[in-house]
Amino acid sequence: MSGLDIVACKTISYNFTLTERPETYAWNINWYIYDDSNKNSIIDSWEKTMAWCKVYIDLNNNNDCEENIELFNVTNNDWYYEFDSLVTWTYKILEIPHQNWVVTNPTIWYYNVNLLNWQVVTNKIFWNFKIKGNNK
Repeated sequence: MSGLDIVACKTISYNFTLTERPETYAWNINWYIYDDSNKNSIIDSWEKTMAWCKVYIDLNNNNDCEENIELFNVTNNDWYYEFDSLVTWTYKILEIPHQNWVVTNPTIWYYNVNLLNWQVVTNKIFWNFKIKGNNK
């Protein structure tokens, strides 16, 4: 031999398929806002989702939605909110409830979401309860 060692190689086959992920699913946080009329944080058949609620990402951690610097969404006609095209980070997600409503869950009034690469985070439901007052 001339200083070279010959090593036998074994070929290993893997059966997998590469698929492209749609861009809309990359780095995404989404879900719904519900009227929790009995305060049990369970979707009961009579409870409805809520439209026109503002949900925002509190970038500076001051519990105030500053629309000129922070991302926010208003729930759409399907009562759904979504933040997409986000980068890997830990996000604080809060809701601003309607007048005469309070957030009952999450009990700390916000979610901390640690978003990893190519992750879709769902089931971040905000539950609201109507307190006494006028019907606005």
